[in-house]
Amino acid sequence: MAIFAVMGLGNTTAALENKIKERFPDDYYAIEGNKWFVVADGVTAAKVAHNLGMNTTENILGIVVTVGGYNGLAPSDIWEWIKAKATKSVG
Repeated sequence: MAIFAVMGLGNTTAALENKIKERFPDDYYAIEGNKWFVVADGVTAAKVAHNLGMNTTENILGIVVTVGGYNGLAPSDIWEWIKAKATKSVG
């Protein structure tokens, strides 16, 4: 499983949030505002973006980036979620 960072842009953030909740009901973490982490198995960032409506049909604006490493200063629950999902990926 891979962790992806998803960032919504413009006035389509609500639609993106709905898609995330629909497509990744147990595998997303809302960071704040228009930013989330999602976990998916066997897909690329491009596929996640397309599945979230970031395509010419649905026109949801956003960016999806595969998380290859992480560091920073944030509340502990964020790190716990990442650790749990990353451990699930390799375990």
